[in-house]
Amino acid sequence: MSVFEELIDEKLLKILTLFMHNKEQQFHLQKISQETNIPISTVFRIIRKLTNLDLIDFTTIGKLKIYRIAQNDKTRELDVYLKDA
Repeated sequence: MSVFEELIDEKLLKILTLFMHNKEQQFHLQKISQETNIPISTVFRIIRKLTNLDLIDFTTIGKLKIYRIAQNDKTRELDVYLKDA
């Protein structure tokens, strides 16, 4: 385990890793919760934080929000650290 992985919250790391390993895929909150085995309320809190940091983009379809990893310098930098996670 890298120092980076030891410093970051385990649940946040699981969600980031899910998105980084599935860059072309879109997820809704329930799917993220199922894939990571993290309660949906925690997923919501973490996703809100990641969208505020411009790491996750979202599209609103009616009342549903669909999330995907942002394509920017921040996520490219993160990719270096999460490649082996």
